[in-house]
Amino acid sequence: MPTRYYNNAPIAEAIINIQFRQIDPFNCATIRALDKVFVDKFTTSTPIHWVEFNVIGLEPSGVPSAASTMPSEIGIRLSNLNNDRVLQIQRGNFAFSHMAPYSSWGEFRAEAKPLWDKFVSNYCPIEVTRCSVRFINKISIPHPSIELHDYFHLYPKIPKGISQDVNGMLLQLQMPQSDISSTAVINLALAQPELPNHMTVVLDIDLVAEQPNLAPSSADIWATLDKARNRKNELFESFITDETRKLIA
Repeated sequence: MPTRYYNNAPIAEAIINIQFRQIDPFNCATIRALDKVFVDKFTTSTPIHWVEFNVIGLEPSGVPSAASTMPSEIGIRLSNLNNDRVLQIQRGNFAFSHMAPYSSWGEFRAEAKPLWDKFVSNYCPIEVTRCSVRFINKISIPHPSIELHDYFHLYPKIPKGISQDVNGMLLQLQMPQSDISSTAVINLALAQPELPNHMTVVLDIDLVAEQPNLAPSSADIWATLDKARNRKNELFESFITDETRKLIA
């Protein structure tokens, strides 16, 4: 299917994610030191923390009581001056995000690959285990209420005889894409409108490929991501109607 270009592409965030395995135990100090490696691309570095909560009992009122452990540092978040490019590196996980306004796959990919190559040179993962591309689309529709089937071929069907009013929605599909050895995870949801008298629908498409024993320097990583991105485009076009195309043309 030929790639279609939209002047008002609704991509709020695009993410290239590569998961990896390492021999050495995870060391957050080593991760933290990477901010100096990427200082030419990113101006801000902040730690990523994890807090674990455990339910330890019930209060007299019957409300669960919980205790939390001290926050533990699990990685870093690097962002550029405009905060439209974000790199997050955690235990076994490398994720590069292109925030709106989206440019193109060629530009996004060309930015991501040198970052990954530099990471591999400085951190030395031993193999890639999974890679994915995810595109989170936010489609703003200039009506306070709509029939979803006018804008999407994917939608929940509410049985007749009950109220048809809906204030929230989350629909998920997990669809094997056997021909490209991937799985498509599609989420359709209603979000808080960003404009008065509008509805915002989120169409989130994530193409995930398990890649056991793949060398971190392998060109297959990027070939896999290219295939995933192309399939994402095909799925996106399949899920939207001409009414949506008019909005983003």
